[in-house]
Amino acid sequence: MRIRSLSLLLALAACSGNNDSDDDGTTQDRDAGVARDGGPDVAVVYYRDVKPIVDARCNTCHAGAQVAPIDFSVPAVAQAAAQSIKNQVLAGLMPPWHAGEECNSYKHNRSLTQAQKDTIVEWVDLGAHLGDPADEGAPLERAETGLSRVDLRTPAPEAYTPEGTDDYRCFVLEWPETATKFVTGFNLEPSNLGVVHHANIYVAGGAGAQEFRDKDAQAAGPGYPCFGGAFAVGVELFGAWAPGSLGIEYPAGTGLQIEPGSVVVMEMHFNTGPERTGADQSTIAWQLADQVERRALIAPFWNFNEWSRGNMPIPAGQADVVHSVEVDPDGLVPLLAPWLLSNEIQIWGTGMHMHYLGTEGSIHINRPEPAEDTCVLEIPRWDFNWQVGYLLQQPIDFTIGADTLMLECHWDNRAENQPVIDGVRRTPRDVNWGQNSDDEMCIGYLYITEQ
Repeated sequence: MRIRSLSLLLALAACSGNNDSDDDGTTQDRDAGVARDGGPDVAVVYYRDVKPIVDARCNTCHAGAQVAPIDFSVPAVAQAAAQSIKNQVLAGLMPPWHAGEECNSYKHNRSLTQAQKDTIVEWVDLGAHLGDPADEGAPLERAETGLSRVDLRTPAPEAYTPEGTDDYRCFVLEWPETATKFVTGFNLEPSNLGVVHHANIYVAGGAGAQEFRDKDAQAAGPGYPCFGGAFAVGVELFGAWAPGSLGIEYPAGTGLQIEPGSVVVMEMHFNTGPERTGADQSTIAWQLADQVERRALIAPFWNFNEWSRGNMPIPAGQADVVHSVEVDPDGLVPLLAPWLLSNEIQIWGTGMHMHYLGTEGSIHINRPEPAEDTCVLEIPRWDFNWQVGYLLQQPIDFTIGADTLMLECHWDNRAENQPVIDGVRRTPRDVNWGQNSDDEMCIGYLYITEQ
């Protein structure tokens, strides 16, 4: 869940000229600050045809004080950026949605339909006219609708001012409930949308809770520095948030259990710059239930025996390094979910995690009889800046002890694929498994319940 904003590729054209009418027929009402151009003969104009798409798919990030620095809620800005918007849309970079369409179908898909892409391309090719503000098209439904209710809010203990352009910081929150609860949805509410790049939410109980308290106490200032996740004994990932998200509700009747005495760990990525400064004190909004029909678990998996022991080499200079593993979860159930009493489970959601050098990845299910492959997730173009979870339109049945999981990751460790961190491009080096920014990982995630 990390954004490469359009500012990396957009060069906004400055408005110029002293006349009220430009050569292309554009007129500017300076008193009202509204541009009007394009007569009835222009087939595609901004207000009528493009603005509904931008409002529904772009402006959750590109408006006002959101993290994306270019404010598309100002029509003249969108018009000036028209050619770059077209390029981003044709390249499939914006809106960000990285799950392969041929693998499976997912809820809250924020990508554009082909018709919407065609509309934007035609608008640009015809001259990017704004049209009449009074002729604005009907609004489109957003990909996410947010939480239907909020039962609890837990703010970070205190405000934090990020250091550097990319700052990864974990904040430890004491869980306030005194009875067992189930999390059925959540949302992150940053106080400074301009600097919050993404967040992962973890919950730890027992010995793991004290481990996070100790990390927090030993670090100077609010929270403690962290990169690559918050892992410890008894910790569970509860979800991820990225700009543009309005909050996520888990499948009806399911929820993640959280016990009294637990701690919540907010792993925050702050991305700052000249126009993105200041402190943030984010709050988590929770949707809770006392009971659910099916207890859920976000289960991580990888090559536990080899990769995390340093046996996942990614040599410097190699263009396509591949590591894969077939995982039989039968032996993992007592460790991860001793409450699972059946071998018949369902997979409701999925996700992956790699670091900067990742290029593509996939999760598949191998079934013995009949021999078949079920695609859960394919990410043909990995982007470290966008690590989100994907809820399936339809759950997938899985039999523990019979079916197995296939996880595969690809990396490019050449000089041209090295990340630029705080303005400096990293030099290629031999890489292996690890939690630091110059290490790598390959982790699959599944949101599972009993059938």
